[in-house]
Amino acid sequence: MKVGVMQPYFFPYIGYFQLVTAVKVFVCLDDVAWVQRGFVNRNRVLVKGKAKWLTVPMVGKSQNKKIGEVKVVRDDKWKRKMLKTVEQAYARAPFGSVALLNIVVESEQTTIAKLAWKSVEVVAEYLELETKLVASSVGLAERGLKGQERILSICKRLETAEYVNAIGGQKLYSKKEFAKRGIKLWFVKSGKIEYTQGQDEFVAKMSILDVLAWNSKGKVKKMVDNYKLI
Repeated sequence: MKVGVMQPYFFPYIGYFQLVTAVKVFVCLDDVAWVQRGFVNRNRVLVKGKAKWLTVPMVGKSQNKKIGEVKVVRDDKWKRKMLKTVEQAYARAPFGSVALLNIVVESEQTTIAKLAWKSVEVVAEYLELETKLVASSVGLAERGLKGQERILSICKRLETAEYVNAIGGQKLYSKKEFAKRGIKLWFVKSGKIEYTQGQDEFVAKMSILDVLAWNSKGKVKKMVDNYKLI
């Protein structure tokens, strides 16, 4: 059984969903410290050909708090503004993605971890991914552990012999150390992904909202499968 672990991101880029589909169990790492300027509460969409941040406002964010403790601002203004931005950005796109965004922002999630995780769940369901999604806060990792040791602890709890990580983790995790614990470590290497965005120049690593707006479900599913494990 392959397992993957990642912080919950708000409508993450397509590589995130490649990791989701590469494993049987995907763990939402929601009980780690909040990190500034990440993708937990924001992501990028194309507005008039340029990348624009969609940001979920929060209350009392602090690096001393866990992601699951940071509250979302309970205000309809930011929701209406975000929905309008995406609607206008993809008004000429053939498929659109406002409906999925609306499901998430109107889901009344109280913390940013739950809201971001909801966005992952909604997209995974739309793409008919069969991966089981669980949260680390249910007690999957031993307390006090960080980094690689935390991941190894989760693998132990789930009794897995294979762990899959995003390609960016190559500098953080050691295949040798995982092998000492009887675990095979894999990294997801994405194939080339480009598609029309209604303009000549392709802008990579946009939110999955951008991908969904310009491509059919079938084409997006093929993109999600365009990776290999190394």
